[in-house]
Amino acid sequence: MPLERPLGREMRQTGILAEPLDQKTSDAIGQTSAAIALGGLRSLVASVLNFSKVVPAWQEQDWVGIFTIFEQIHTLQPQVSYYYQAAAGYAADDAYSDYRDRPGMEEWQRELRRNEFFNKGITYLDEGIENLPEDLKLREMKARMLSDTYKPEYVDYAAATEVLDEAVTLKKATDVVKRQRLYLMSRVPERRREALTLTREIYADPRSRFPSIKSQLFSLQNEFPDEKGIPLNEIYDSKGEIVRGLFNHYQRRNEGLPMAGVREELEATLDELKLPMALNPLLNTDIKRVTLMFEEIYEASPLKFPSNYSEESGNWPLVVRHFEEYGSSSLPTMRVLYYVLQNLAGLPPEERVHESRIFPDRLTAIRDLANFLFDESHDYPRNGVREQLEEQCVKAQVPDHLSPLLHPEQFPFNNEWMDSVQRWHYDQVGEAK
Repeated sequence: MPLERPLGREMRQTGILAEPLDQKTSDAIGQTSAAIALGGLRSLVASVLNFSKVVPAWQEQDWVGIFTIFEQIHTLQPQVSYYYQAAAGYAADDAYSDYRDRPGMEEWQRELRRNEFFNKGITYLDEGIENLPEDLKLREMKARMLSDTYKPEYVDYAAATEVLDEAVTLKKATDVVKRQRLYLMSRVPERRREALTLTREIYADPRSRFPSIKSQLFSLQNEFPDEKGIPLNEIYDSKGEIVRGLFNHYQRRNEGLPMAGVREELEATLDELKLPMALNPLLNTDIKRVTLMFEEIYEASPLKFPSNYSEESGNWPLVVRHFEEYGSSSLPTMRVLYYVLQNLAGLPPEERVHESRIFPDRLTAIRDLANFLFDESHDYPRNGVREQLEEQCVKAQVPDHLSPLLHPEQFPFNNEWMDSVQRWHYDQVGEAK
């Protein structure tokens, strides 16, 4: 016995044995489960509690019940990371969301409960980190929770960065975690010079030159012009890549990322490309992200479309390739140009691709055709565009006050315009009933 006691203490300290159940936990999980747990099957009891009690309580939104059960599970299995992550998710995500708009409560009461459950989620992760100091996932989850822009009242980029400062020192730290730390660090103004150094270290490995790393490098270098930087034409291989990388970065300007020089460089590059409005992501608000589909077009810009479609200097082959690859999912300008090309070629009806296969639907066709027709920033041929626009407006029964042909001053026509037409039709049906 004297030998077994210190040996048992040592095994508990190293995590080989769990602490014995206290009376409260034994009473809560029941006599049978307590007996099984004492028999060495704690993981089985914890799993049964998780699936047989937590899930039904979640379905009933019984948050107090859920967290009471997790206290028992954590006592049974203090060395299992999953249970801390699950409890944190139920608290900071599910319970928090439930009190965003729960009826029958004043807003101050809902806010009080949201604070309570978000902080409970953080507490669960802290308990897990204390019990499992080498666990990477718990720290990653805590950093995500502290930087979740869907819960702006709790965003703390400095604290989230400090969590990953610890994470990158762990044996299991991955390159992904190191990049996550960089992205968070760059959101902390007083640590941006440090972020620039870290970005350069990551960029030095050609395999790590992801679009986000390149845009970070560009913006951070502009923030610290006193340090020698890598030229833009060495960071990016082409103007198309510049637009794709910097625009997608610029779209995240409300997330605290560094933006020095990004808008200015985008404007300068797009001016050189001489794009029509529909292809310019700074002018066309319907463009939320520039993909490789756009980049191919940007690489060939400024585009030339001579009326003699067989002229070798023109970009008509690009239109054909693009449409053959993407069909009605092609970019709006390319859809219209494909329609125009058929008119220029004088193809008979039986050899043409019907407009119903060029455009995904009538309203989209009207939007694309109208934007192409009334955009004065390009001199592309417009053969047959007005006529097709008139035909589509009649078929779609577009009301006069929303007609692009009657109100070209409303240019550009975007998704909001399409919503207005659909809303008008819906209201008309409602009035007819």
